Order: sequence, then C-alpha cells, then structure tokens
Amino acid sequence: MTETDIMILSILFNIILLFNNWLMHKRYNLLGEAMGKLVRVMDAIADGKAMPKRNSKGEIHIKELHNEAN
Repeated sequence: MTETDIMILSILFNIILLFNNWLMHKRYNLLGEAMGKLVRVMDAIADGKAMPKRNSKGEIHIKELHNEAN
C-alpha cells in the first residue's frame, strides 16, 4: 500500500467514526427525553394517581385511577 492509500483509508475511517459519534449523540438525546418523561409517569404510579395495565397485545398502558378507595 502506498502512503496515499493509507491516507484515504484513514480519512474514511475517521469519517465513519464521526458519523458513529453523531449517531450516538442523537440516540442519547432521545434516551434522555424518554427518561425525563418516564420520571413523571413513575411519580404518578408511586402516588397512586395512575396504574399500569397490560392489554391483550402485551403492550403496557397507563390507566388513571378515578375511583380509588383509600
């Protein structure tokens, strides 16, 4: 391999690493937003204001408790 080939491979490898870094940054931002929303849901469940329910498809939904007896 010549020096030019090694330089081109190095540049391509660096571009791939930069793209991977950008992609991970986007994923972490989405994960941070999801965790931020999850805290409010977990607070409502802990306070008894909401209750998780699983439907027939296996998906979990949050159901509000309106007629809760204490």
